[in-house]
Amino acid sequence: MRINEVLQWLTVLIFLVFSFSIGYEYLDILFYWVLTILIIGNVRRLFYKPYENYLFVIRRSLYVIPFFLPLFKEAKLDFLNTASGSWVALGILLGISCILPKWKDWRIALSKDFIPFNTYQSSWKRVYIIIILCAVPFAEEYFFRYFIIETAPSSRIALNIFLSAFLFFLSHYGTKWSSSSFSIYDFLIQFVFGLLSALLFVFSHSLIPSILAHLIYNSPHVINNMLNILNNFKTHKSIKEP
Repeated sequence: MRINEVLQWLTVLIFLVFSFSIGYEYLDILFYWVLTILIIGNVRRLFYKPYENYLFVIRRSLYVIPFFLPLFKEAKLDFLNTASGSWVALGILLGISCILPKWKDWRIALSKDFIPFNTYQSSWKRVYIIIILCAVPFAEEYFFRYFIIETAPSSRIALNIFLSAFLFFLSHYGTKWSSSSFSIYDFLIQFVFGLLSALLFVFSHSLIPSILAHLIYNSPHVINNMLNILNNFKTHKSIKEP
C-alpha cells in the first residue's frame, strides 16, 4: 500500500479518536468520507471494452455523486445563500491566484501548437468531461466546506477548517493514479486553496464564493477540452472536404 493510501486510511483512526475525545459528529463525517474514498478509489476498475462508452459516463459521474451523498440524509440547501459582492470578488481572486503559479504550463498546454496532439479523447467524451469539470466544484465545495465544517462541533472551528483542507488535498493525493496526474506543486496549491476556500465559506456564510473560486481554478481544463473539441471539428471538416 502506497503512502498516499496509508494517509487516507490513517484519517479513519484520527476521526475515531476525535469522535471519542471531542464529539460524535466526527463519526458522521467519517462514514461519508470512507464511503467516498472507497467509491472514487475504485472508479478506474470499472472498465469492460464492449461497454466502454457507458462505463466512461459512469466513471466520470462517480467523481461527483459521492460528494452529494450527505444530502440524502438531510436535504438542506442553505449553503447556496447569496453572498455580498466583496466575498464574490474574493472568490474570483482566489480562483485566479491559484491558476497563476502554473500559468506558463497552461500557456503551453493551451497553445495552437500543442492542442493538435491531444487526440486521445473523442469530442463527445470531452463534452462530458467539461460537464463534470463544472459539476465538481459544486460537489467538492459542498462536501469539504459545507458538510464537514457544518457537521463538526462549532467549538473546534480552526480544526474543522484544517480538516476541510486536508481531506480536500487527500481526496486528490490518495488516489492510485495521483503521482501521474499531479505534481507536489499541485498538491500544495490544492491544500492552500482548501484552506482559503474554507475561510471564505466560514466568513461569508455562503458557498457561492468558494464555488466560483473552484470553477475558475478548473477553467484551464475546461478551455483545454473546448479547444480540443474545436480542433477535432476542424480536422474532420478538412478530411471531408474534397
